[in-house]
Amino acid sequence: MTEMLVTTAIIAMLAALLLPTLGRSKAKANRIKCLNNLSTIGKALTMYGHDFEERLPWQILEPQQRVQLGSKWSDFTLAPGAIFSLPPMVREIGNAKVLLSPCDPERAVFNEKAEAMWGELDPAQNKILPDDAISYLLIEGGDLARPTTVLAVTRNISDCDLRQARWVGADEEPVID
Repeated sequence: MTEMLVTTAIIAMLAALLLPTLGRSKAKANRIKCLNNLSTIGKALTMYGHDFEERLPWQILEPQQRVQLGSKWSDFTLAPGAIFSLPPMVREIGNAKVLLSPCDPERAVFNEKAEAMWGELDPAQNKILPDDAISYLLIEGGDLARPTTVLAVTRNISDCDLRQARWVGADEEPVID
């Protein structure tokens, strides 16, 4: 009986030592997946730019806006839902799961709905992704002519203007939407 208690105690101590390590490993894996998602988004934006005279979606000219977005849009903003719903972006991104960071679980339910409507997206028909299904923000200053500029970031940033933005910690108020 004593041997059983000692064995159980040893197993409990080993588990106590290993659980924090496993938690850190899972967090690191989530950050790596988030970085891969950002890479895919960056590649999709770059491919879009190559198809539209080196202009990113928020830089296209008014005639291109009408073709891409239909007549219901008077101005192309940085609304991620609209940009990620553009047919060239949908093709390059592949599926809505790329737009969900594993570090942003509160958007998972909305992202599942986005996944269901992925094949029907068309901003010209006002069929766009809901912004709350997307874990990433687009940076207005992003520019393909300046390859070192940032195109997209996770939502844990205080502002889309990177000149005044800072990274928001986990113990702070929710990030911008």
